[in-house]
Amino acid sequence: CLSFFTAAPAPPPAPPPPTPAPGRAGQPFNLVPGDDVEQALPMQALTPALVERMGMILSPLEPGGETPLYLAIAEALATDFDGGRTDLPGHVLVVTDGANDQTGGRYVTASAVEDQLARKNGRRRVPLRIDVVGFGYAANATDHASRMDEVRNLATGSGGRFYEAANAEALARSLRESMRSIEWRVR
Repeated sequence: CLSFFTAAPAPPPAPPPPTPAPGRAGQPFNLVPGDDVEQALPMQALTPALVERMGMILSPLEPGGETPLYLAIAEALATDFDGGRTDLPGHVLVVTDGANDQTGGRYVTASAVEDQLARKNGRRRVPLRIDVVGFGYAANATDHASRMDEVRNLATGSGGRFYEAANAEALARSLRESMRSIEWRVR
């Protein structure tokens, strides 16, 4: 199943609209940039129709300026894994440039996500895991390594995997590997 979070604002829920800024094409940006995380689609089976719908949601978006990576992961953990079945595998798949860049809003750290995950897994029969695909981050080698180390540690610490994807082909391969079916056993 898939729940789709995006770090771009949705259209404002009601008038009057705030001062226009980057966001959906032709739509005002109405959030604190560090809080620009929303659940665009609820948890559901990943189907070809859903992939098409995700593309339609993403195509008109323009960056809002910040990347609240850990806030997005924390929201996914809270939204998709509160209540429900704890005996089924849970999986958060993150595609990121490795940056957790925020200047305001609800600031969440990697260690806060690790703590949240540990609390959730303490109440689950089958633990949740986080897979991270580091994609398309171009910076100096030192900055790149430190940013990727933090998200790599988050993934491996959760029992998940970290994939580095330098190009579109590697990204597709990483996504296929992460989304590979989990082996099920009936007891």
